[in-house]
Amino acid sequence: PPTPPNPRIPVPYPKSVDVDESTNRVYVASRTEDDIYVINGNDNTILTTIPVGHVPFGIAVNETTHRGYVANTASDTLSVIDLTSNQVIETIPFPAGSQPLQVAVNPQTNKIYVTLHQHSDLAVIDGNTHQVIKTLHNLPGAFDVVVNSLDNQVYVSARDGHFVSIIDGSIDEEHTRLFPGGEPFAMAFDPNLKQLYMMIDPDSLLALLDLPFYLPLPNLFHQNEPNPNALVTFEVKPHWDFGKRAVRFAGEAGPQGGVGLAANPTTGHVFISNSAANTLSVFDGRTLIPLATVPMEGDPGDIAVNTNNSWVYISNRSANLLRMIVDIW
Repeated sequence: PPTPPNPRIPVPYPKSVDVDESTNRVYVASRTEDDIYVINGNDNTILTTIPVGHVPFGIAVNETTHRGYVANTASDTLSVIDLTSNQVIETIPFPAGSQPLQVAVNPQTNKIYVTLHQHSDLAVIDGNTHQVIKTLHNLPGAFDVVVNSLDNQVYVSARDGHFVSIIDGSIDEEHTRLFPGGEPFAMAFDPNLKQLYMMIDPDSLLALLDLPFYLPLPNLFHQNEPNPNALVTFEVKPHWDFGKRAVRFAGEAGPQGGVGLAANPTTGHVFISNSAANTLSVFDGRTLIPLATVPMEGDPGDIAVNTNNSWVYISNRSANLLRMIVDIW
């Protein structure tokens, strides 16, 4: 790909990243600095920083309301940021020790969804009042959350339960579950292809088969060692129907599984960070054929895509860099 302006942006331990395409601003959570770095998406220069809570993890942007939301894992809070003034305007508390991890926004309903990892919950927040209006339970090891605003569906990866909860966003209740064949971590949704992607740490090769139930087999891979990054794809069909496609393998993930995954609906491509292999895998979402393996600087994690120009941002955590590449495959 051609060299974009400033493709290596220095950010101390960039944990997560999101893009406001309406303003072409990139927001990066620095885990070690407890700051959000605001980046000009035109030339990738740092504009300012915004102090948030302790150990920020997930970040999500609502382009309609120009609000940003940051889950502060060690503070058990959610910071609400006015993206016009770059100021924190509200801090929403969660129960002590709940460990909020990831955030997703439905711009159509102005609801914010936050996974509370240690409490195995999902908090639902009203974006108008900044109040927690509901808490969904029984989501063991709740990790990632993704919103499909087209169908008003919310997807939550219950890592320790080895399933993905499919939630009806109109009533914020679980409708069904998907069993991808292992511990689900990061997820992404392509609204054009109507496909839900998830990275899993497989229980076994047999468990990756398209079975309508959870197969309780011993895990072949140890938590304290790198694990294979398995990409599982589900077709999101009408009437809550989800068809599982063939499983694909990327590179090696770290002991904590696959934490970086993003889809570019403009190109139909899927991006997977392989933290142990220090690479980024690129797949074609239509065919699930691998397109490229891109070297990274160190411990690649979260990924965000600007669909307007197909610039892809990857947090290289141990290298203290936000990498940027162009999706031209």
